[in-house]
Amino acid sequence: MQTQRNAERILVVDDEDLGRTAIQLFLSSKGYTVEVVPSADEALAHLEREHYDLVITDNQMSGMLGTELALAIKTRWPWLPIVMFSAHPPEGPMGSLDLVLTKPGDVPILLKSVRLVLDRAAQ
Repeated sequence: MQTQRNAERILVVDDEDLGRTAIQLFLSSKGYTVEVVPSADEALAHLEREHYDLVITDNQMSGMLGTELALAIKTRWPWLPIVMFSAHPPEGPMGSLDLVLTKPGDVPILLKSVRLVLDRAAQ
């Protein structure tokens, strides 16, 4: 399996501690630099200060939904890929999202999907 290049930076947004931590530990073990935040507002603040190569977000979060976060991100950073990883994915058009995966998900599928989206964004 192909691994990451140049310590790509991923921001994980999930209001559940266990979900954030599991994704962070798994992707970090594969060589990615991963930061986690519990809310969409904190994600937007991080994006103002730091460069990320990918955002992974849940959908059902207190405050702003993941779909709303994706739209806000694409408005400011249209090049930034967004993967939604949620037990409650949106129904209907998902124009702001590059990929939607359903929780609970297969971790190797998440890894392959992250690599696919990062490679596609690099082209």
